[in-house]
Amino acid sequence: MSRKKNTSTLNITQNKTWNSSWCIYSQEEFKYLLQEDLILYSYIRSQFKNFELLNIINLRLYRINNYLIIDIVITFIDSLTRNLITEFLNSLSQFFNKNIYLAINKPSYLITIRNGFNIALKIAKLIEKRVRFRSRIIKALIKKVKDNSKGIYVQCTGRINNVDMARVDKLYLGSVPLQSIKSSIDYGFVVANTTKGLQSIKVWICK
Repeated sequence: MSRKKNTSTLNITQNKTWNSSWCIYSQEEFKYLLQEDLILYSYIRSQFKNFELLNIINLRLYRINNYLIIDIVITFIDSLTRNLITEFLNSLSQFFNKNIYLAINKPSYLITIRNGFNIALKIAKLIEKRVRFRSRIIKALIKKVKDNSKGIYVQCTGRINNVDMARVDKLYLGSVPLQSIKSSIDYGFVVANTTKGLQSIKVWICK
């Protein structure tokens, strides 16, 4: 039986929600808004990496009439983060020439530890700092996730541990049924930029 790698497409009606929330009936306007959303997502990710605000675990867009609302889930907020977000919001409004509003939410500990993108981002940053994939730090992080969920599955592809030949390595604890539609599985994908090239980190967490 085949497995569905990105389970968000299967669980969109039960356990998942859309990243962009808006509805349009004109095909021409739909193409324009979809392209604008993709540009906006890539621009926000690049800007937050420059600001080193790596505690953002979720990002969602809402469109109401001519207003654009960005919903961001941040694990930790301080005065420096607020100042950087204010500067970023002003530059974003000038870049897109639209009325843009920002909604900031602070999640609980379980939401943070069960977020696939958050765990994949942490592993990617460790790999960029030349930490081995099967090191004690990454295994301790995976064990912490397993203690608060049913299971976790991590896959790393590329020149792992700075070797010359690319390969695939996997770490998993617990049960992650990718064939089941009823199970709530969170998926995260992050690319780590290392001295030996790019390495992709994929994380599946069964809540």
